[in-house]
Amino acid sequence: MKGTTLWLLILTQMVWAQTPVSLIQIPERHERISVPQVQSLVRVPLYINNGLPFVAAGAGKLAGQYILDTGAPLLILNQPAHATGTAQEASGVAGAFATTLFEIPEFYWYAKRKSVPALTADLSHIETMVKHSVTGIIGYDLLKDSELLLDYKNQQAILLDSKKSEWYKTAALHIFPFTLQAHLPVIEVQIGQHILRLALDTGAGINLIDQRYAALLPATALVWLGEENLQGVDQNISRGATALLTDLNIGDAPAPDMKVLFTDLSLFRSKTAPPIDGLLGYPFFSQVKCSIHYPEQKLYIWGWQ
Repeated sequence: MKGTTLWLLILTQMVWAQTPVSLIQIPERHERISVPQVQSLVRVPLYINNGLPFVAAGAGKLAGQYILDTGAPLLILNQPAHATGTAQEASGVAGAFATTLFEIPEFYWYAKRKSVPALTADLSHIETMVKHSVTGIIGYDLLKDSELLLDYKNQQAILLDSKKSEWYKTAALHIFPFTLQAHLPVIEVQIGQHILRLALDTGAGINLIDQRYAALLPATALVWLGEENLQGVDQNISRGATALLTDLNIGDAPAPDMKVLFTDLSLFRSKTAPPIDGLLGYPFFSQVKCSIHYPEQKLYIWGWQ
């Protein structure tokens, strides 16, 4: 399908490291895969590397380390052999690249799934960064019927049966609604007098905010840190200003200070949907114990860590 828009694996390059930010956008798909209902509670060990949460998944040739990414719409495999499907043209932040949409007969992650749609991508630059092989990315299609609890401090995720997790909800300090824009859970936050719509993206090693807000947000909410490079899958590099954000509120809950990078997010703007002003990634998830309840479209927060 020529002309497909796809944002994938944006990288910020710093003097001491590279910070991956994965965000993937594809056209709306009407087919749905069958996702087996999880047990009432499934604990999934997380391995955090460069701000990315990795989980073990797959079986046979597909077994390996996968990025657990709420910013991805579906399963993505790293340069799989003999992937036959629909060729697509994808767009990164600074250029285009090719991908293939195809179907995997079977995939295993805590349960066996049949006929799983997947995309191909070259994740070799992520492998270089994290210094180990990356088999792929687990996205929305494999999460959409569950509640995903994230506890970075204890390096674990918990998959909850969306109908049997009342015990956890009673302990939550805050409950906030989110909207699903395509596959992305989007919450409203307040910075000064401005309301921003930010996507929850576990595949992001840094928070991003559209550059137009750099001059609009109150000076008292930002401590400027300097500029860093931003690199897309297409390997082109642009620059963005970074700051420590000291005044962010989700509803009535003030969030801890966290680093953000300001960059051009005009690709998020659509004539048919409200704009997404940025995303919350590792600097957010590393400081909070929370769950993303997809069926209810609610964000549960137990506390800041």
